[in-house]
Amino acid sequence: MKQTYRIPAGDLKIALDMFARQSGRQILYKSDDIRQVRTRGAVGSMSADAALAAVLAHTGFGVRSDASGAVAIVRLPATSAQTGTRGPDTAATSPGQAMASAEPVGDQPDPDIVVTGIVGSVTRSINAKRLNSAIVDAVSAEDVGKFPDTNLAESLQRITGVQINRNANGEGASVSVRGLPSDFTLATLNGSTITSPGVATRTFDYNMISPDFVSQLVVYKSARADLEDGGIGANVDLQTLTPFGVGKRRAQITAKMQGDPSRNGGKFQPDITALYSDLFADGRIGITLGLDWNKRSFRNQGSDVQPFWPTTLNGKGPYYAFMQTGYSNTDSTVTTTTGYASLQWKASDTTTATLNGLYSKRNLDSRSINFGIVPFAPWAPDAYNGPVTFTADQNNVLTKVSSPAAWFVFTQPITRERDDTTNLDFNVRTNTGDWEFSESLQYSRSNDNNFWQRPQVGISSVTNLPPGIKTFGGYEIFPGKPIIGYILDPALNYSNPAVWGNDKIIITSDDASDTLKAAKIDITRRFAGSVLESIKFGGKLSTRERPHDRWWRRYNNAPFDNAAAARTPFQTAVRPNSLANNILGKYNGPGVRPSQLFYIDPQAWLTEYFDGKYETLYNQGALSTNNFTTNSVTETERDAYVMANFRSESAIPISGNVGLRYVNASVKVPYQGVNLDNLKFDCPAGTANCTWVIPPVTNEVGRGKSHAWLPSLNVSAELRDDMMLRFAASKTMAFPPLASLVPSVDVSGLATRRISVGNINLSPYTSRNLDLSWEWYFSRSSVVSVALYNKQITGFLQPGSYQRVIAGQNVTVQTTVNGRKGYARGVEVDYKQQVGALVPALSGLGFDVNLTYSTGQQDGVPEFNIPASTFLGLNKLTYNASLFYEKAGFSALIALNHRDRFLVDSNVWGVSTTELYIEARTQIDAQASYDIGRNFTIFANVQNLTNKPIVQTEELIQARGTQYPGTWTMNGRRVAAGLTLKY
Repeated sequence: MKQTYRIPAGDLKIALDMFARQSGRQILYKSDDIRQVRTRGAVGSMSADAALAAVLAHTGFGVRSDASGAVAIVRLPATSAQTGTRGPDTAATSPGQAMASAEPVGDQPDPDIVVTGIVGSVTRSINAKRLNSAIVDAVSAEDVGKFPDTNLAESLQRITGVQINRNANGEGASVSVRGLPSDFTLATLNGSTITSPGVATRTFDYNMISPDFVSQLVVYKSARADLEDGGIGANVDLQTLTPFGVGKRRAQITAKMQGDPSRNGGKFQPDITALYSDLFADGRIGITLGLDWNKRSFRNQGSDVQPFWPTTLNGKGPYYAFMQTGYSNTDSTVTTTTGYASLQWKASDTTTATLNGLYSKRNLDSRSINFGIVPFAPWAPDAYNGPVTFTADQNNVLTKVSSPAAWFVFTQPITRERDDTTNLDFNVRTNTGDWEFSESLQYSRSNDNNFWQRPQVGISSVTNLPPGIKTFGGYEIFPGKPIIGYILDPALNYSNPAVWGNDKIIITSDDASDTLKAAKIDITRRFAGSVLESIKFGGKLSTRERPHDRWWRRYNNAPFDNAAAARTPFQTAVRPNSLANNILGKYNGPGVRPSQLFYIDPQAWLTEYFDGKYETLYNQGALSTNNFTTNSVTETERDAYVMANFRSESAIPISGNVGLRYVNASVKVPYQGVNLDNLKFDCPAGTANCTWVIPPVTNEVGRGKSHAWLPSLNVSAELRDDMMLRFAASKTMAFPPLASLVPSVDVSGLATRRISVGNINLSPYTSRNLDLSWEWYFSRSSVVSVALYNKQITGFLQPGSYQRVIAGQNVTVQTTVNGRKGYARGVEVDYKQQVGALVPALSGLGFDVNLTYSTGQQDGVPEFNIPASTFLGLNKLTYNASLFYEKAGFSALIALNHRDRFLVDSNVWGVSTTELYIEARTQIDAQASYDIGRNFTIFANVQNLTNKPIVQTEELIQARGTQYPGTWTMNGRRVAAGLTLKY
């Protein structure tokens, strides 16, 4: 069947990608082999076979099929290369070799149809794994503008060894690879580091980018010298759509509704995506444009407890009581807008220029109603003397307690986040003979504005809230249950705002940005007829600046603290709101908990008393706390690398690369700090009340430097045409989290005689890595692989503490230090199978099963009171199982993800009593779609099909092994349905 082809002369790799898109044929090629090869192209009306023959003519490459049936582009023997290329139906005689994929290798399609859908996605992912010189895994788009999941992180968790970390709404936000913390995973966009919103973090938020404009996610589990540094766990590269990659005109629009059907009110919100891609000037100019707008609403229910606090009761103990407990309803609305553009110009047969632009904006608005109790007021006392009824377990943890010193607390946090990311990347790639040059300029900026306020009222005779009310209360732990119950005063109606005393309102504002400017060059020199195939070298210069300003304000609204507060009660701003109804109603366990409370409207309160403006509140002179802190972290990095690619055509072909990367980095941190020597402890004569006198902040500057040599080796042995054995060895590094670097002093914990101090002298983490991977590509779209890994980590950052005497008081100073050593090792197993290859009657059915088993530990640092422990985020066992069916325009998939129990905080709040774990959890997701002709597709998907909550538990550090209630969160089941129109 003939059709019109527009494949210009020039780079063979680009030409093959365009041929795959325009013809629907599925081909494999080794990217490193063909990138500098020139083609005369194919323009005009012809068959697919003729077009491919024209593209390959006089290139020295031909077509063959390997043992799995894949159609491969391979180098021809010298005699064949001299006379031209073999046609598509002629098998080349050279040995099978690692190749790269232009399109999936599934059942042979009609020449006018591109293989898409689940099978196409699985096949492209397998090919990406097979063809890379490093040990990688990948997730590929099912079609242009159609990624397997509605969230990039959700897709990544299907990969062996990848776990995701969820945000407060239950959405995948960041990823961890092989059990290492998310800070150890470097995210790149088309090979370059990208900024991400978030205060003082290096973790990338995958929820910021619409998956509709991503063609593939590649997870590099072994290092290469030409990959950017920063990924000890892995490098995750987000590869976006380009017009030459799409290869033909494509326009589509997708619309869907999404929400939680079990949510009160059943609120569903829209998600609309538009995409257009086309080629002009005989394929020499291309443009891809995309726009996505989506809105998501959530109602989450949950409970929360603070860490254990040691206290004596009437001179006995110490006993351990929860510092505070609580539960809540939370409403959140998230609106995300993403714009994407890619412009490509083939300036000549040897030069291609690409300009990619991405803009993403996210608005998050949330409000919560929290009810809780502090068992002994004032908050977290070292000793309590008075009436008390309690039960303690074998660890001296108070499992049931009530006293007249209880403090009931009502808080109503309201959050407004405004985040955005802009990324511009310009690249020029030139091939001249045996040389290839790639020059890139990048600008990336993220902004993060977070406004948070929390009105608070209370009931406590100890804290005089409200004056004259005598009350008692406490809590009760139910063994094996994730949520505690409350011991309430039967004389009080907690849903009546009038029984609560006004306490305070806390208002914080964080403004942060992250600006990255980078220039990069990569040069490749290729050699023909040699074991040394090429030498690649290059360098990068970047600067990254992250300023952060923070206001923390407190207005005491209790009359005994502030006489003016008697005229500004919160009760006049109580308004009807469904959020105050059925609190924690999705939990049906034992215990007493008030389910009906009330809602304070902060804006109504501001309007009534402060002209509706926060500035009026700030300026009226009654703020008890009005702190402003600022810092700016500026990092400058200079990198250089050299990498040799080699291949030996022996009885067992050996290929791979060996390289060395050098990293030189410096950091400068202007900040406002407090001199600890100037702190004072003021105890007025004749009183038992003592307060800290904090001196004014001063302007300081911290500086640090680091450098590292990072060698890497990747070797692949082709045991058979369809079987590979890989070995990799490398040294990698990652920089410390920004929050740990800033050397400012946080004195907000002085009430409990604790302060925290940053550490500008922290060294980067480094890791020595060994990897071994066996891969068998036994049939089309199928693979079995087993991988072993071992990481020896030095300088693992750990939270530490030491004692210091300040103004005659023993104070615990908390800081982050470089630990000694740690390790992570494990095994990964992956099995993907098209069942139709085994049982033809089940054509269209397939499955993917993988699991990862990991162990790891970080050494202790006794001088900073740090014991040896499992490091954060490490799962011993994770596994995924997916079953899919695709035939006659219908496709369906059901996927299961399991993650074992793991540690998330080794020292909650730094009080050295509590560890926090997330319990084992299995989530099931499902999706289905149906093509109505060539232009319409209807689809639906469900996340968290079985409506599983996220459960956290606490353990007492002094007596590990017993689990106590932690945090319980029910995010609900997410459902989406919609349609796609394309042409």
